[in-house]
Amino acid sequence: MGIFSILRALTATNARDTEKAKKTEFDLKNDTGNNTDATGAVFVKENMLVIPREKLDILIERIKKDTERKVINIETEERADIGLTDSKFGGYPYWPSDMEYPVNSEGDKLILLAQINLSDVSDDRLPETGLLQFFISCDDINGLDDEKGYKVVYHKDIDPSVTEASVKELGIRAASDLDHENDEYMPLSKSYSLTFSEDTDFIGSSCNTFESVVADKLRSLYNIDMNEVEIDGYYKLYGFLNADDSDYLSEAFSNAGHKMFGYPFFTQEDPRNNGENDILLFQMDSDYETSCGEIPVLVDSLLVKKISKTWISIK
Repeated sequence: MGIFSILRALTATNARDTEKAKKTEFDLKNDTGNNTDATGAVFVKENMLVIPREKLDILIERIKKDTERKVINIETEERADIGLTDSKFGGYPYWPSDMEYPVNSEGDKLILLAQINLSDVSDDRLPETGLLQFFISCDDINGLDDEKGYKVVYHKDIDPSVTEASVKELGIRAASDLDHENDEYMPLSKSYSLTFSEDTDFIGSSCNTFESVVADKLRSLYNIDMNEVEIDGYYKLYGFLNADDSDYLSEAFSNAGHKMFGYPFFTQEDPRNNGENDILLFQMDSDYETSCGEIPVLVDSLLVKKISKTWISIK
């Protein structure tokens, strides 16, 4: 065989090998019996995303980094010696006798949900001292459908002459005083002391912008445009993922818990419009001590010594 014949034979062999490799790759991507790609590629098959777990982990970590926010986590402890001005869930609120107490549309006094002594927390968006209080109505939906059914109050100064006895004389009740047989309800029936710790939080899977954040990151990392894929269902993202990847992603971005700032968690869907009520001032979650679904208290903006446009969601 001459040198030309040898080169021609090698060329033909290489061409067959290349074509075979291309066919193998095509078959891997289009075989309906496979849910992952042996090459580790990220691609769309039958209008669903095929993404190896290690690539999904990269996506998750990038989103967490890009959406990072400071959060103040809250831990609870049942104690018998909780003071009137202490940080607490439930109990009697600090309240001066010369100050008008919040009532709902029926004229019934609201009940203290939580009280934060700001000397216990540190954040540039909050005053250094004073009390921040969260009140809700004690009806069966805790004032959700009543514009006066919830209230956030800030006390700049604390009068040491105010006592629990003087608060009770004003007809103010604690959650422990409610009568369930008279259809009075609160997420808790006892009082719990609070401790605070700083950490970082990231966007939650229940936030209304989560789907667009994931879509943007898929586009920038893997050149996958979810919006160009025909996907059935109201939540396009979870129709774009298989069940295992959907559960994995949701678990990675579960951000429930008692906290201040960070991102809110919603048991059902996020009722906000994009860009509105974007500051989570306070969130009470359900645990073995509280039973409320989640209560995120959100605001449009925080001003020094003033809270503007409070918005509450009770699930």
